[in-house]
Amino acid sequence: MFSLLKASLKTNFARKETYIFLAFSLFPLMIILVSLFKTNFMQLSATKGSMDCITFFEAMTYSQFQLTLPLIVIIYLAATSVHDEIKEGILYIYKDISRDKVINSKILSLLLIYALYVGLTFVFSVITYYVNIIRMPYASKTFLPTTTSNLVYALFTIIAVVLTSYSNYCFIGCTSN
Repeated sequence: MFSLLKASLKTNFARKETYIFLAFSLFPLMIILVSLFKTNFMQLSATKGSMDCITFFEAMTYSQFQLTLPLIVIIYLAATSVHDEIKEGILYIYKDISRDKVINSKILSLLLIYALYVGLTFVFSVITYYVNIIRMPYASKTFLPTTTSNLVYALFTIIAVVLTSYSNYCFIGCTSN
C-alpha cells in the first residue's frame, strides 16, 4: 500500500493542478499586501484585543472554504487523477493489485495533499498574524484564545470546516467521472 501511495503522490505532484491548489494556501499573505493600500477589500474587524492567532487561522480557513477556485482545482485534480488512468487503460495494468487498493491510495494521496494545504495555510496565517495583524488594535497578541470555551469553539470550527471542505472535494471529485 505504501508503494502505491508513494507512486500516487509522485503522479499527483507531477500535475500542475496540485501546485495551483497549494498556491491558494498563500491566501493569508494577501492581508499583508492589501494592508499596503487604502482599500476596504479584505479588511478585518473585531473588538479590541479579541483576535488571537488561532482565531485568525479560523477566519482564514473559513474564508478559504467560501472561495470557489480551490474547490474547482481540487475537484479537477481528483477527477483527473482517477479518470485519466481509467481512460488511458493505465489502471488496468495493475493486474496483481486490486483496483480498490489503487483507488484508495489515490484518495489517500489527495488527503495528504489537502493536509499539506491546511498545514501551509496555518504557517502562512501565523506569519501574517505576527507580521501584520499583531499591530492592529483588535489583536490580542497571543497565540491561543484566552478562554477555554473560545479555544474549543475555534478548534471545532477549524476541524469542521476542514473536514467539510475535504469531504466536498473528494465526493464531488470522485463522483464527477
